[in-house]
Amino acid sequence: MASRIKELEKEKEILIVRYLKLQDMVDGYNEEIYNICCEIEALNKKIDKEKEDIERKAHRGGSDRKTASG
Repeated sequence: MASRIKELEKEKEILIVRYLKLQDMVDGYNEEIYNICCEIEALNKKIDKEKEDIERKAHRGGSDRKTASG
């Protein structure tokens, strides 16, 4: 009976070690995922700014200079 408990505790210990290793891997991936999301968001902002600049130029007839009316 006591040996069965020791076997189960050993099995549990092995699983805990495996769990902790996996958790470390997941933490690393989560950090990488977060960093990639931040990069994507930064690119989205740059893309939006470029689109706004193109629209602004199109409304001015393609000229970077403002006309007398605005």
